[in-house]
Amino acid sequence: MLIAALTMPISVIGAFTLMYFAGFGINMMSLMALSSSVGLLVTNSIVVLENINEKLKLGLEPKEAAYKGTSEIMVAIMASTLTNVCVFVPIAFMKSIAGIFFRTFGLTMVFATFVSLLVTFTLTPLMAAYLFKGKKKDEFGNIIEDKRSIGEIIFGVFPMIMNGIRFIYLKTLSFCLSVPGVLVQVAALVGMIVFVGGLAKNFLTVEIMPKQDQGMIGIKLEMPVGTNIETTDSVARIIEARVKGVPEIVHYSMNVGGSNGFTTVNQATMRVKLLKDWEGRTRSTDQIVDSLRPYLADIPDAYISIKSTSASEMSNNSAGDVVLEINGLHADSVIKASEKYNLIIISNTSCKLFKLLQLILIFSILIH
Repeated sequence: MLIAALTMPISVIGAFTLMYFAGFGINMMSLMALSSSVGLLVTNSIVVLENINEKLKLGLEPKEAAYKGTSEIMVAIMASTLTNVCVFVPIAFMKSIAGIFFRTFGLTMVFATFVSLLVTFTLTPLMAAYLFKGKKKDEFGNIIEDKRSIGEIIFGVFPMIMNGIRFIYLKTLSFCLSVPGVLVQVAALVGMIVFVGGLAKNFLTVEIMPKQDQGMIGIKLEMPVGTNIETTDSVARIIEARVKGVPEIVHYSMNVGGSNGFTTVNQATMRVKLLKDWEGRTRSTDQIVDSLRPYLADIPDAYISIKSTSASEMSNNSAGDVVLEINGLHADSVIKASEKYNLIIISNTSCKLFKLLQLILIFSILIH
């Protein structure tokens, strides 16, 4: 147990050494490769130790058992372990974007595999030769059975449990292979298919991506073509007055007459931010959307769509804690206004840390 426990950190440290000379750092890809290879690092040593232990039970001396136990299964361990190398080396030398990302992952896995083989065939049998004890023999060369210790008695319960499980498994397998057993299995399979199908039909929904409740609602207003911006604004204010009474609202914004540089005087959009689930909101976003639909259904000549949305849709392709949007009829006026606000923000003494000011200039030519 001690030898197997020591091989893992030694193999990981050896892999770190090769990663250092390869110029790799500790990042998500390298840690993912090491976590994927942890099982392999220990398995090789455990297999060698088990074979050495079997040689000790035959009466061999620890050094001789370590040599024979390792040499017998060396080729098998190399063949099984080097399959990882055959898989991950080509991935590391791919020329595509995926190859650039997975180069660290593939080579780290290869480094860990080689270090694991080196430790398995050198350090593991060396420690076994000096830490394991051989069987005692009499003057005629016969093995003398030692008195079992308390630890051996306690751990000896596990083989008895495994033998009981093995007996039950053999009896169950014998029944399953008989004619009555096959009929029972077919009946159980049909019943399971019917049960799972009923659950899937009544309780499960089918969708490509699961829907997330991000506490955001998007409302889009579209008036008939030819509607002027004043009429659109008046209808938008009616929607605003009805929506702002929702108790779960944190803040909202209304955009009338176009966005993203497009002039649509007959359209308006409203973005609503709700409380988080852990902030006391008891209704889901879809439930709030369903409750708002009747309040907005009686507005004449207005096509209104309301749905739950995500942060990426709400952000309007902008970034930053504070985004300043400047709209105007003429491009020159918008540029002058942006320069003026830029000076105001920079000179504001309340700004402790000024990293980046993003001014989104939306040039809108309003056609009446």
